[in-house]
Parts: sequence; C-alpha cells; structure tokens
Amino acid sequence: MVPWRTFLRSMMLGRKPEAVRWYGSSGLFRQLRRIARLSWEGDVIDARDWMQPNMLVYAKGEFSSQLDSAHWKEGEPDNPEDGAIWFDYVADTGDDWYATHDIAFLLHGDLWVDAEQGLTSGASVDTLRQGTPDLPRGKFLIFGGDTAYYVATAHTIRERVVDPFDTAYQQRYQDLSQPQPCPLLGLPGNHDWYDSLDGFGRLFRVRVSLAAAEGDQRRPHRQGPIVLQGYSPVQDASYFGLRLPWQWDLWAVDIQKDKGHIDARQIAFFTTIDRRRPESQVEPEPRKLILLNSIPAVESGRRDLFVEKELDRIVESADATLPKYQLRLDIAGDTHNYQRYDLGAETVTPGGKRIAVVAGGGGAFLHPTHNMPGALPVQKTYPTPEDSQRLSRKLLHPITMYRAGMVPYLLVILHIVLLWRLVAPQQAWSFIYVSPLVALYGISIGADFPPRRRKSAITIGALLGAIGAPALAYVILGTQQLFPAVMLSALLLISLVVFGAFAGGLRDVPSGHKSWAWALILAFAATEASLPYLPTLVVGIGQSAAGMSVAVAWSLVICALAPFLFGVYLWTSLNRIGGHRNEAFSALHYPGYKHFIRFKLEPDHLTGYVIGFDQPSTGKDPHPKAKLIDTFVL
Repeated sequence: MVPWRTFLRSMMLGRKPEAVRWYGSSGLFRQLRRIARLSWEGDVIDARDWMQPNMLVYAKGEFSSQLDSAHWKEGEPDNPEDGAIWFDYVADTGDDWYATHDIAFLLHGDLWVDAEQGLTSGASVDTLRQGTPDLPRGKFLIFGGDTAYYVATAHTIRERVVDPFDTAYQQRYQDLSQPQPCPLLGLPGNHDWYDSLDGFGRLFRVRVSLAAAEGDQRRPHRQGPIVLQGYSPVQDASYFGLRLPWQWDLWAVDIQKDKGHIDARQIAFFTTIDRRRPESQVEPEPRKLILLNSIPAVESGRRDLFVEKELDRIVESADATLPKYQLRLDIAGDTHNYQRYDLGAETVTPGGKRIAVVAGGGGAFLHPTHNMPGALPVQKTYPTPEDSQRLSRKLLHPITMYRAGMVPYLLVILHIVLLWRLVAPQQAWSFIYVSPLVALYGISIGADFPPRRRKSAITIGALLGAIGAPALAYVILGTQQLFPAVMLSALLLISLVVFGAFAGGLRDVPSGHKSWAWALILAFAATEASLPYLPTLVVGIGQSAAGMSVAVAWSLVICALAPFLFGVYLWTSLNRIGGHRNEAFSALHYPGYKHFIRFKLEPDHLTGYVIGFDQPSTGKDPHPKAKLIDTFVL
C-alpha cells in the first residue's frame, strides 16, 4: 500500500517551493516554537559567547585566517596584478525557488552588458556571451543575512537555497569546465537565529571531518555540513573581518535586536584587529571601511538610532592613534528592496564620503519603496516608487488575500458559521461535519514535523481537529442563547484591533497621522466583525422563511467581501498614512524585483553594480532576464 504522504508528493512531483505565506500555513505553524523561543529568551541564549572569530587576510586570490599578532606582518594582503578585486553580496535569500535560482544563476558566473548601453542603469545583462566579461564573477560571495524562510533550518536551507543554487550551477556549467570553488561567507539575520544558528553554521562554518560520527545513526539527516556547489566556507564565527588590499577593511557585524546589543567579545574582536595593524599602517594614510550588518542603519528614509549607536561602539572605539576612515560603505539586508543613501562626510574624515545601502533582494518577498515615512532623501530605489505603488493595487483583489495564507479562509469560515447561526440556526448544525477536514489538516501539519516528533505531532493535530472543531461548533450552535456567538464576534473585533495596533498599523505611521490610523483600524475591525449581522437587518434573528435563501446568498457575498475588506484596509493604511509596510507586501509575496550587488574594489574607490530582474524565470526558460539597476561609486 502506498503511504498517503508518498502519494501526495507524487502528485506534486516537480513543483518547486513558492514564496512562503506569512498569513498562516503549516510551515509557519511548524516553526512558531523556534520563533517564540528566540523572542522570549533571545537575551539569554547567545551563541556568540562561545565563538572563536577569525580575521581573514586576502592574499594570492584566497583567504588565510590570522589573529596572532606575532605573525601579523607576515599576512599582508597582496595587490592583484589587474588592480581590482571583484566580489558579490546577496541577502534575504531562500524564499521563492525560481527567484533564488535566478539570483544564483547570475552569481555563479561572468556577466556582460549591452555594448551600446554600457555600464549604465537599465542596461540589459547577458549570461551567455563569450569573451572578456564586463562584470566578472566575484572572487568571493557574502550572504548578508536571513539565509532562508520561515526559519533557516538545515532542511529549509537545503530546500530553498542549496537546491536552486546547485541547479543553477549545473545549468550554468553544463557544457563548460567548472571554476575553482570561491570562498563563501555569511552574516546571520533574525531568521537564522530562530534556529540558533544550526543551519547557518552548517552552511557557512569551516568544514571539519566527521568521520568519528559516522557510526551515529540516531540523527543521520542532521550529520555533516551543508555543501553549496562551487563555494567553500572559510569562517569560524557569525561575524568576521577581512583585510583587503589598499587599506580596505571589510567588517561583518552580527547585531541582533533580539539580543539587545553587540556582545562584548565581538567588540573586543573588532577593536583588537584594528590595533594590530602593522606599524606601516598606523601612519595617517587613507583608510576605507566596508561595514556589513544584518539590520539597516538607514532605511525608508529614517535613521535607526539603536543600530547606529551599536555600530559606533565598534567603529568609534578603535585606537585613538588611528585616523578616521576616509571612505565608508554601510550595507545591510533585512528590508527586501534596494535603497541607496548618500550620507556625505558623516563619521568619516573631512573630504571623505559615506554611503548607506539597503540590499535585501535575494529572493524574499518584496517590501514597498513608495510613501516612505522618513525624510532622508534616497538616491535610488528598486523597484521605483511608481512600480511599488502599482503593485500595491493587487491588495484590492480578493484572490490576492486568499493566496496570502490561512487567515482570510478562517475569517470567511467564522463569518459564515456565525451567519447561519443567526439567520438559519436549524441548518447551521450541518457545519459540525467539517470537523474531519479540520482533523485532516491537523494531521498534515504534524506530518511535516521532523521524524522523531512526527508521530506525536500527528496525534496532537488529529485530536485538536477531531475534538476542538466539534467542541467549538457545539458552543456556537448547540445553545439557544446568542451569547457565545456575540462573544466570538467580540473576540474577532478585539483581534483585528490588536492586529492593526501592534502589527504595523501604528508603528510606521508618522506621529501626525496617529489619530487617522486609529480611526482606520477601528472602522476596519467594526466593519469586518459586523458582516454576519448585516442580513439580520432584513430577515431578523432566528429561523424564518427567507432565512435559508438569505444565508446561502450572503455566504457567497462574504467569500468575496471579507478578504476584500482586509485588502482595502492594508492598501489604505499603506498608501494613505504609511502603515503596515511589512504586512501589506507580505500578503502579496511578490517574487519579482530581486537583485544582488557585484562590487569592484580598487585602490582609491569601490564601485557597486546592482544587478536584478523584474520577473523571475520559469521552468521552461531558466535564463533570467536581468538588467543593471544602479551603479554607485564610493
């Protein structure tokens, strides 16, 4: 007999993971315990206390680890013969399979631009041409945080990162000789920390021999590292420093708001490596810094003072005998779009330059770039504000909200059950027969748990569905009193108000619009919660001759109206008062407008080429239609 899970998988053979659904799915429920644990205990559980970071020196085309001051001068970075070093940066990967695949396809090799357009914004990017490339493959690759979603476990990373990356690598070099593996580096985001850096460490930490563990059969699927074809990890901690030629430094700082601060060991590491420069470098020569962080210090036109203060503890606490940096680039992901800010000579030497870049377009759902709440001018965004606003109109279509996850479905089911209880109570008892479907869904959630917890998870899911659904139906439908139904409506009203107040409806709104935000939240919650009661204005409460037909007709209306009202609320909040920036576009889970940055490091400046695509490829055409989004020079 074929197991039912095997049968279902065979029916979905060849289907790639879509963008995760943030409004409820079995995958989200499965990972809630990890997210809750870090949220409650993040300031107590800190793996950084046990890490041994390494300072990596770029010499002869590769990195060597160095921290011993006795041998510091022996590890001087060498100057490449061609006078430049290329490297790549990508962040917020591991969501939609095809979007991640296209980013990987571009990262894996050389790129060419249209000869007539040159290296200008909007120029088309080709991956199949021969000859000297305009944008050579990076000598090393840096992941800037949030490796996979919902939680960057080993399984999720293999499914949503390794599989699309390896597939793209094989497609890219199917008729060509494969290049030498490039160094791979990573900086964790909050979704990596939700797994306590287990999956992150398996991908990015230096690989060691596990021959001694071969006999351990208890957890065979969790033994060993995660291998990304074409890349080799070189770091030993979640943060690192790179010494590059021409007085360039690259620091990757692991700062997490859940931890509340940068840990003392990390501060000591960065200040120590700054003091350990050879004597020849203590001279007042121009110093240049590339500062990587998983949380943007500048985003949506606003300064994050917490992040800025924490970064200053590292940058400003260096040895006073060393001059300030002349050039500084702050780059982070976490926000899933592209933004570039020119900060002038702030925090650098007079006549210097500082640029802040947000580049979280490696595959995760898109964040809006229009109606930004801050006043700081942005030099470039991707997508453009016009394209971002156009995409937001999709929220007005009920199908968009249904695709967002379980919440719209649960909302509709609750409305219909209450409706039938009010206008056709005798027929409402038929809803008790949906409890087996609820039990089946509970079983499907449990079946996705790890093998050692799967049986207990399936049992709990089945019991909750088989017992919880009939019990709730009895409370609502099994009494002549309307009090349970009214209380359920009141609970729904309160839940919608809480969602609006604490899930972004107030957080992102300018202070002058708070009263309008509250009015919008209350109007939405009251209208949504009152939907089942509107037909009672026509046929009254209780059994009537017209009750059955009204219940059927209004049930169909609710199927379209309930998600429509939800979408209208998110759209209005986003476009009129600047609220729900995260919640609105996570409902869209749009796979387009993805990007990464290919950097060219030279003695006196750093050039960033932002490469992206508006739409991901499909299974029929694996070659992404990319273009040059932006070019900036530091």
